[in-house]
Amino acid sequence: MPFTRDAISLSYLRNVGPRFENVKPDVGYHAIARENGRNVEVSPRIRVVDDEVCSFTITNKHHGEIPFMVQITDKALGEAKLVAKKELNCEKRKAFKFDIAAVGCDGLSSENVTVHLTVEDINEFAPEFVQETYSADVDEDRLYDKIVQVEADDNDCSAKFSDICKYEILTNDQPFTIDQEGECFP
Repeated sequence: MPFTRDAISLSYLRNVGPRFENVKPDVGYHAIARENGRNVEVSPRIRVVDDEVCSFTITNKHHGEIPFMVQITDKALGEAKLVAKKELNCEKRKAFKFDIAAVGCDGLSSENVTVHLTVEDINEFAPEFVQETYSADVDEDRLYDKIVQVEADDNDCSAKFSDICKYEILTNDQPFTIDQEGECFP
């Protein structure tokens, strides 16, 4: 049976295997997963072309457990999404780096593409003072630039939620004030 040029091209394309669309393997995907959640936003979206995709593999050339899986959302369009297998904790791990590959129904695999995933922090911890109490002795009728320095820490993993913005004295009618750095003065 003679082969036409179109039949040879089509046959060649089918033997290539699946290919990720709109992503360069050397750049990869960028993803954000919110702490304490399982949804993952991936850019660009995961879409496979040139072969029907039946599954995905996740490989970890880096370190640690990879608590994610790739779920096919539309087999006909080759679309998939990345999902966390468990709730993530930014304070334990802020980022993940791993590779995914699409596996066609014919058993052929795509090139590996790296996923760079950042865990987005939520504000789950209140600030706590470093010391339980702060005290200072002062001499009467003497001027002081500062009397005592207080300090607090916040255990959230991101600067957005762990930076101490300001300090306040909550007791009314005090002869002291406190600045944003925690310096207490008369």
